[in-house]
Amino acid sequence: MAIPQNITRNHINEVINQINNGRQIPSIRLPRRVALRLNNENYPVKILISWGHEVSTGQELPYNLFVSQEAVRFLTALGFEIVNI
Repeated sequence: MAIPQNITRNHINEVINQINNGRQIPSIRLPRRVALRLNNENYPVKILISWGHEVSTGQELPYNLFVSQEAVRFLTALGFEIVNI
């Protein structure tokens, strides 16, 4: 399944704000190979997509419906910097 196109840069920024304000990332979901880099902080690409969908629709997108490479392409297309860890 492709990542839904209803997720915008603003949705991803909202998720980043939630994380910065205390929303906990489960340890199993922490970035391992690639991450979105913003203000010297790394954020896991798949959780940003999943939670971005939640911000957009009210429902979290299951992690198993897309792979990290899709998340990287999607976030890059939105103008975010992706780094290898």
